Amino acid sequence: MTMKTGSAAVTGKGKKRLNGFLRFVRTVIILALILGMTGGIAVAAVNIAVIGTAKKTILTPDEAEKLEGVDCIIVLGCQVKKDVPSDMLYDRIVTGVDLYRRGVSEVLFMRLIAASTLDDYRRSGAYLIDLRTKEEYEKGHIEGAVNIPYDFLEDYKKRLPRNRLLVLYCEWGTTSILAGRKLSQYGYDVLSVNGGLQAYRRFSNM
Repeated sequence: MTMKTGSAAVTGKGKKRLNGFLRFVRTVIILALILGMTGGIAVAAVNIAVIGTAKKTILTPDEAEKLEGVDCIIVLGCQVKKDVPSDMLYDRIVTGVDLYRRGVSEVLFMRLIAASTLDDYRRSGAYLIDLRTKEEYEKGHIEGAVNIPYDFLEDYKKRLPRNRLLVLYCEWGTTSILAGRKLSQYGYDVLSVNGGLQAYRRFSNM
């Protein structure tokens, strides 16, 4: 009788623990579903807001063809693996070339290099320019880089070496594209580091 009572008591405790565990699992699943749905709704809302805000500034190639005074077509960078552009970058290149052929602008700037190849250009004698502020430059920069803050670029447009390839980088890769556009219009041979210093840090011990 004692053994049966003990067994029954143990079994009851086991069921109680099992039921408690199942309730915990159900609670976790419900919370995960709620969080997932909330996150999905938030992403959708942000996407709709971005599309609504940018709708007036997003043009089709046919609409862009009607624009006047476009000084440059810029193809922004994206992922490149083993010199093969990602689908997104390929689409951007095709669109940029299409706009150029339509006569939207006489200048097409898409000379980007992968951050992982920057050291090769540096060793081959390229003139490396850091476009960040003096303070940012002094906190850390790529070896051999000359600091020319973007805001002062106009002051240097006639003083840079024309017999060397200019390689530009900034923090994230956007400012260097704008600088590259300017310098290429002045006749310089220019490359911009895709993703900037942030991308380079992933491939170096900096």
